[in-house]
Amino acid sequence: MVVASTTFNSCYDINWGNSLYFHSFENNCHRFASSSLLIIILCLILCKIKNRKVFLLLTIVPIIGIFLSGARIYLMLCISLCVIAFYYLFDNKKKFCIYFILMCIILTMILFATPIFNKFKYVLRDGFNFSNFMNGRDIF
Repeated sequence: MVVASTTFNSCYDINWGNSLYFHSFENNCHRFASSSLLIIILCLILCKIKNRKVFLLLTIVPIIGIFLSGARIYLMLCISLCVIAFYYLFDNKKKFCIYFILMCIILTMILFATPIFNKFKYVLRDGFNFSNFMNGRDIF
């Protein structure tokens, strides 16, 4: 359903720097990103229980959805889960380190091509201010 919803205009929202942010059939990109993160976690658990790495392919659509959603905090959680999944793929730690560097480069290139990068640019347009970057969540 998520893949099919990418073709509907109603599944996108324009905000923060005039970029399109994907939220599928949810009304909020954060709700969509949290649902995607739950699917990723369930797929990782399924991989561990069934001991079959092929189930990691089920995480591709939710990961792409999080990259298109514009939810920065869920992006950081998604990247950390990607590292865990990537670590699970390799038995040899030396291979993991080599491919981890390549994964970081590829994820950075993908990040620059997604709308979430526009959100980073929009927040950092006046210079780095931690309060702007966290959208006021650092003030208690």
